[in-house]
Amino acid sequence: MKILKDSAMEDLKQASITNSTSIQLAQVIEAHAFKVDGHRIDASKQIFSRTRTVKTRMHQLFSDLTTLFPDVAVGNTVGLSNKITKTEAMFDSFVIRALPDMKAQVL
Repeated sequence: MKILKDSAMEDLKQASITNSTSIQLAQVIEAHAFKVDGHRIDASKQIFSRTRTVKTRMHQLFSDLTTLFPDVAVGNTVGLSNKITKTEAMFDSFVIRALPDMKAQVL
């Protein structure tokens, strides 16, 4: 994403991906910034941070994996490639069956 204005720069200095930590694994594949002159600066994996944010009624923890882009300025382009892998089924302890009247029943 190209940074066109100073007002957008603060928001684009970082990027976050959200996942359910109880059933998913989030990974940043690569994160980088391209300077106006075309020079590429890779974001260090040491500045990726994970913050636990929400616990739902189903006891799933959600977290944000945030990447900070180094030394960005107006005219730079930032990019992020990520992967979210499912580690277990969302409803593995439930069996849901449709009844004749089209209501679902949890067994």
